[in-house]
Amino acid sequence: HGSDWIISEDRERVKRNMLLEHAASYEVTALRKDGTTFPCEIQARNLTFNNRTLRITSLRDISERKQAEKERENLQAQLANSVEMAHLGPWEYDAIQDLFIFNDYFYKMFRTTAEEVGGYAMTSAEYARRFVHPDDYELIGNEIRKAVETDDTQYSRQLEHRFIYADGTVGYITVRFFIQKDASGNTVRTYGVNQDI
Repeated sequence: HGSDWIISEDRERVKRNMLLEHAASYEVTALRKDGTTFPCEIQARNLTFNNRTLRITSLRDISERKQAEKERENLQAQLANSVEMAHLGPWEYDAIQDLFIFNDYFYKMFRTTAEEVGGYAMTSAEYARRFVHPDDYELIGNEIRKAVETDDTQYSRQLEHRFIYADGTVGYITVRFFIQKDASGNTVRTYGVNQDI
């Protein structure tokens, strides 16, 4: 009976959509016969047949998809909390362009932000200048060189070194990383995580 299978808040939107001339896909909350509700995806498009234009509408119960999205969001929140509580700073290094790519967790560990630093990417030299203790420059340079030059496709390393917080004080981190090679055996990327210890 009309749109009485849709909750009242969504009915006007469904009616407006039926008058459109272009395809549309949107979500509404639908009603079951027993009065319970469920998320429903509506896909509508116009079809012309014998000089008549019909609005074709298909409906799909997306309860399982919505539940999976909710579980994924919960998991992402749990992971984010874990990363923050463990004082972790994930990163990746593009060996071809000599660029480190960081994120907000990384910068939070160093007590700064992307805005203050000037973005999420920087060269290895810039990273060392900003965050690595001067006495450990050589150590970091050697580690980058080994990761780039290794023939071992399973190469990974764990090391500790001093670093500099944004306020100039000295800390210690554990660095764990592994590499990715291309089809020619060249190291193209390094993924890792720093942990403030």
